[in-house]
Amino acid sequence: MAQSKPARKKVSRPKSRPDDYSQRSLWLPDSLHAKVLRALVTPDAKRYEFSKLVEHLLRQWMKAGARLPKE
Repeated sequence: MAQSKPARKKVSRPKSRPDDYSQRSLWLPDSLHAKVLRALVTPDAKRYEFSKLVEHLLRQWMKAGARLPKE
């Protein structure tokens, strides 16, 4: 019998975003996503938004010259 993945905890999402925002999607390994979500929980049990982290990292990357890593 095939083993199913455990149910993921529902994460509340913001009700609205400014007009200049739009939803995006990306491919991300499940194991990395799980580690990042655990890291986004602060010591006082508050959860930092995944999208805010991605925005922050992309803004830093753009400020640094937007160079792609060597493969």
